[in-house]
Amino acid sequence: MKKSLLIVALASICLFARIDPFELPSSSSQEADLFDFDDLDMGTAVFPEVGSSSSTSSVTYSKVKVESHSSSSSSSTAQKPLASISYGFGKIDFFENSFLLITSDPIKRSFMIDKPKKLVIDFNKKRDFATKSYTIHHPLFTKVELGSHKSYYRLAVTIQGDCRYRIEKQEEGYLVSCH
Repeated sequence: MKKSLLIVALASICLFARIDPFELPSSSSQEADLFDFDDLDMGTAVFPEVGSSSSTSSVTYSKVKVESHSSSSSSSTAQKPLASISYGFGKIDFFENSFLLITSDPIKRSFMIDKPKKLVIDFNKKRDFATKSYTIHHPLFTKVELGSHKSYYRLAVTIQGDCRYRIEKQEEGYLVSCH
């Protein structure tokens, strides 16, 4: 009895598992609600601590916006890059505290992860290619990984140290700055 119950549980887990656990749910309205930060203002969220009825903790959050600039030259793009990576459908030029993504593909979403610290940018375009990994000799950015997913492709840049990033739309692509 226990053995058959275990087999049924494992079979149901396998049947309902997704191939790509990082892929968002397929419902477009749910996906739009999940990443729609237009109404989010900078502020503080207050919530009670676990196991305590009177004390509270606070978390400060901020919104990262893709800003559009009409000028095609900025202080970073006027300098000579410290490192560059070219891949079949784009290029990345690395500067002191920023990098320029030369692409016409629109950004779907971006976020930071810890351990290892990475800036992840998903592009809203389907591209089929084998995963690529590049090591960079740069004091802040150390590795770039590109991966193809079902309906988008992902760029992950490994970062040494702290980085609060900002993405600015440029004529030739996106300027990503670390502060």
